[in-house]
This record gives sequence, structure tokens and C-alpha cells, in this order.
Amino acid sequence: IKMKLLLCVTILVVFMMSVSVMISARISFNTIYDRIETKEAPASVNYIAETFEGKMREALSISRLVADNPHLLKWLKEGEDQEGEAVAIDFLRATKDLGADFVFMVTADKKKYYTNEGFFKEVSESNQRDSWFFDTLKSRQKVAINIDVDEKSHQLRAYLNVIMGSTSNPAGVAGCGINL
Repeated sequence: IKMKLLLCVTILVVFMMSVSVMISARISFNTIYDRIETKEAPASVNYIAETFEGKMREALSISRLVADNPHLLKWLKEGEDQEGEAVAIDFLRATKDLGADFVFMVTADKKKYYTNEGFFKEVSESNQRDSWFFDTLKSRQKVAINIDVDEKSHQLRAYLNVIMGSTSNPAGVAGCGINL
């Protein structure tokens, strides 16, 4: 009888402890979950959104700086001579140092694609990868944003495309890319 009584008490104590642990774990989980849901997650999301928004504002400023540069626009109107090309590439390099991950310019006349690293390629309507350029020109919207994988680095980027000159008679498209 003594053993049976001891066994029953032991089983009862183990059962009570198990129930107590389960209740404590559930209360702790709910408390932690509520804190994450109401305080931690919104704070993190707001921080990410504010950071991304700041990067987009900065990128738009850099894109407009390139697109509205009077020296580049003059060079494009005068036929894109070799000497001006070197100056344009130097300007793109210097502009990249302002905080962009990638700076570019594509000319409307000769369809030359320049980056902060130099001449990249000539764009073509037959090349699907170049459709963003022609779509931007056709849209007649001063600013366009597209997300694509970079041809060289294979990184996902957001590109801010700004029409150079007037939207009715664009000289090209300039902008910058942000690594996502």
C-alpha cells in the first residue's frame, strides 16, 4: 500500500508540474508574441521603410543631377564627341561617389549605354533586356522606377530612370541603381 500511495503521489506531482510548465510556457509565448507583434515588428518595418525611402530620395537626387546636367545635355546635342565622352564618364564616376551603387546614362541618338565604369554597350529595341530604356522614352514620364537583375553583377537592383532634357524630345535616360 505504501508503494502504491507513493507512486500515486509521484504521478500526481509529475502531472501537476507538467501542467504548470505547459501553462507557463503558453503564457510566456503569448507575452513574447504580443510584444513582437505590437512593438518589435512594427518598429523594424518602420526602420526598414524609412531607410529604403531615404535611399530612394537620395537616388532620385543623384539621378536628377545626372539627367539635368547642362554640360551632358549640351554634349549630347552636339553629337557626343570622343573628348566629351571621357568627361561624361568622369562625371558619372564622381556622381557614384555621392552614395549610389550604380550610375548610368543612355543616349537617345546613338543608343550608347554609359556607366560609372565607362562605355557598357549599345542598346537595341530587339534586345528584351533593353526594353526598359525604350519604355521610359515612350512613357514621356520624367521619372520611372524598375526592378531588374543587373547584367554584370547579377544583383537585384531598383533603378531610378530619369529622362534627360524634355519629356517631349528626350536626349536620353540617366539614373542610378540601388542594390536590393
